[in-house]
Amino acid sequence: MVVVRQCITGTLRRHFTLIELLVVISIISVLISILMPSVIKAREVTRRAVCASNLSQVGKALQVYYDENDHVTPIGTWFNMFGRGNDTSDVLNPYLGRVEKIASCPSDVGQHMTNGNKSDNLFETLGTSYQNQRRQAFGASQFMSDNDDRITVMSFTDPSEKLVTADYVWHYNRPIVYPQNQWHSNTRRLNVLFVDGHVEFFHFPYASPGQPDPANGYY
Repeated sequence: MVVVRQCITGTLRRHFTLIELLVVISIISVLISILMPSVIKAREVTRRAVCASNLSQVGKALQVYYDENDHVTPIGTWFNMFGRGNDTSDVLNPYLGRVEKIASCPSDVGQHMTNGNKSDNLFETLGTSYQNQRRQAFGASQFMSDNDDRITVMSFTDPSEKLVTADYVWHYNRPIVYPQNQWHSNTRRLNVLFVDGHVEFFHFPYASPGQPDPANGYY
């Protein structure tokens, strides 16, 4: 019901009733509930794209590093190849621009390992959100060189499937049952940089602790 009152000047002023206001509020609430999931999804797609761009820049830096170092892969650890700080083992830092931006995935919410070890944000803890394939483990062959074992990029039979580095929680011992390991989704799909320089939103098989298996799509 609409209540219409006449003012002293003779003009008419329209007032909404309480029922009409409640109807409007209900409609707005329904629209918000419909739109919010799409907004949240769009925001995550944007964060994922930024993360992939970070890894793409790392791939370009690696190509320059190879050219200047006889095509030998960098010497480093699981997390020391690029990142925040002055660690001399972050050998790619001179080849990257804004290292702190590139080393930080916007979806980094830390990790929760099967042994109970947890971290709220790996970039804040380690200086990088990405984990390198240091040695043969977790279903992947070694990428990083060390002092006694220099590896050349030509030694990889299929560069498009050889894993270099990925979102830190890609190892199978970071189960997706823990929300901290669900960086981009509630699946085991994470951003990965491969030797040929391409970045893929890759689905890791959960059980991957054994020997490298090309059937998994990476090694």
